[in-house]
Amino acid sequence: VEACKAEKNQVWIKNADGTTSVQRVPSSARQVLAAPDAERWIAADQTALDSLLLNPGNVLVPMCKPRQLGLPIGPCVTTRKLKLDAETGGLDKYSPYKSRHAFDNARHQALAEQRGIQCFEPTSSTVADDLLIKTNLSMAAAEDMEMCKLDVGDAYLKGCRKRPPTYMALPETLPMYDADGEQLCIEFGGTPTWGEAPAGREWQDTLMEGLIQDGWTPADNVPCLLTCELPDGTRAQMLTIVDDILIMETKGSKAAVDRLYSQLTRRYGKVKIERDPTSFVGYTILRDRERRALTVTMASPIAAAAKEHIPE
Repeated sequence: VEACKAEKNQVWIKNADGTTSVQRVPSSARQVLAAPDAERWIAADQTALDSLLLNPGNVLVPMCKPRQLGLPIGPCVTTRKLKLDAETGGLDKYSPYKSRHAFDNARHQALAEQRGIQCFEPTSSTVADDLLIKTNLSMAAAEDMEMCKLDVGDAYLKGCRKRPPTYMALPETLPMYDADGEQLCIEFGGTPTWGEAPAGREWQDTLMEGLIQDGWTPADNVPCLLTCELPDGTRAQMLTIVDDILIMETKGSKAAVDRLYSQLTRRYGKVKIERDPTSFVGYTILRDRERRALTVTMASPIAAAAKEHIPE
């Protein structure tokens, strides 16, 4: 499935008349410009660029600025996808064209080393592993705890940057120039961005700092497991995996979830919330609360991936 996913750039779409058609997803600027729906792909690329520049400190600057500082300009890697409606198999009726621009960290590092610049930024971050996830799910089932899943939107762009600015070229579909005709690039001075090696660490540090301020306590030697006890006696615990959060609290209570959701939206804006979740980080969750039993499986995600990438 992963091989087909990487090699294929075609999407099978179910049409309103019941027939199936194949639509190509462009991977390069040349393919975008040659596509019959080029305008929609360019609009998606622009929306993705706007999301990078919404954050304070991330701005467009002339390429001469990093060059004068002796700093390399990292290439931009754009990934595109078509979003399908899960029920109909047709294109999503709201926003089917999706793009994301990422920093090419490997090529940037190679360019930096050519200039004698060494990069030694911390990149490691802690995430809940399979054993920790299953252990906590088992406890939630045994104690009949309430469960909720939260996901911070565009999390890496909400992290606090702790490094000097880095520079990335604009997407090839969106070249821009200043009044003097100098080509522009992006200066990331406020937040990390997708593709940067330290981005996950910086987001985790930002998230953890906020959670601790809000009364959550990381477990000893397991900082991705946090606990909290509210004044009314409600007990809650949380697992974090980058921007995915699973929270469990005392049966019958919603106080911890409501408080956490309010805290996260206040700090980071868009946050998705799903009470009684049926999935988490690739696992399908099947729960029988009467029997206090919970089953996790990866069969559904595997089947969905096979259907999407190997429809034949």
